[in-house]
Amino acid sequence: MAHAVTHAPLPAIEVLDAPHGSGAQPGDRLALGAAPCALPGISARVLSLTLSSTGPTAEGAPGVTCNGEPFRTRALGHGDVLEVGDLSVRLLLQEDGGHPHPALEAAVLEQPDDPQRWRVWADHLLERGDALSARIQRSQPRTPEEAARWLGAGATAWRAGDLSGTWRHGFLESAVVRALDVGEGRRSLHALASRLVRSPAARFLRALEVDLPTGSARAELSSAEAGALLRMLATMSPLAALRSLSLGLAQWHPEPVASAYLATLRQRWRNLVTPLELLALRPGQAALEAQLAPEPLLLHELTYEGPPTPLLAGARVLLYGEVSVPAVGVSLVPVGGRWLARAQATALQANGVTVQACLLRDGDALQLAGATVRFTQGALA
Repeated sequence: MAHAVTHAPLPAIEVLDAPHGSGAQPGDRLALGAAPCALPGISARVLSLTLSSTGPTAEGAPGVTCNGEPFRTRALGHGDVLEVGDLSVRLLLQEDGGHPHPALEAAVLEQPDDPQRWRVWADHLLERGDALSARIQRSQPRTPEEAARWLGAGATAWRAGDLSGTWRHGFLESAVVRALDVGEGRRSLHALASRLVRSPAARFLRALEVDLPTGSARAELSSAEAGALLRMLATMSPLAALRSLSLGLAQWHPEPVASAYLATLRQRWRNLVTPLELLALRPGQAALEAQLAPEPLLLHELTYEGPPTPLLAGARVLLYGEVSVPAVGVSLVPVGGRWLARAQATALQANGVTVQACLLRDGDALQLAGATVRFTQGALA
């Protein structure tokens, strides 16, 4: 097992994520020299890092990636991210984000749309020779490889398309975690989301979208992922800048255990605006369909307004396909560009009128067993 040196001199290897039980923690630094660097929980036969007269070099077995791409032998540059299994490390040739200034960072969090606050923080870093200053000023990564470096842990998933997002001032502004492949050997969805939200690159994340796998063959996996994902989100430190959280649950109403975590999630993030501008629960394929649609979509949403679902009260729910709403006892089916509301058992009330089914109009309210939801329709930008 590697001996982690928190303040090892540069050049050094910084631990971004480490296998459980390895003894290493994110932020630990390992000295890099002529002898192969001992990495936590990883044999030198799998990944070997050395420093020679020509610079840092890595040799990797199958399954090892550098900035998300497989390799066998390659020269390394500053910020390169190496991953294998649960280990993620990066090469430091100069300080990069190693000069925190809580007051300046808090000022950015308070007004993230104020460019002057970003400039003040970048100038502070520049005076200390910190590479993060140039990243903040450049704002956008120039290549997919550079984006993988900026992300750090999760670079392999980023290049594979399981993680994606938009950048601003050198940090992720929005991110999507999507299960493109749930086959053997791929990280679970909640593990990918956990890596993402713990990344320093997500410090100013404002919108997070997670899509769970759908389809009858994956229903059991989706249910398990939903519980694990909500448990992770409910127990982590809230993202201070987050304003939009969209969860593509396999079933509209999650299992009872997941429901408890969802209630905890809303409680913990009350420090956010209103506290969330958007908490969407929707079918897992919704975002993909939205991206593939040739024409602008209509934004259809439901807003919970009353019991018996207080944990969802006030939540906006985007609708992109047929969906069941057990909390209100209604199914919603898209018909000719409109939505048909159908009672699942007893009749429901639409705007105070008892019906078995009705086509919804903008502003319509549905009521059953004391629960109320309101339908809204508008243009999606």
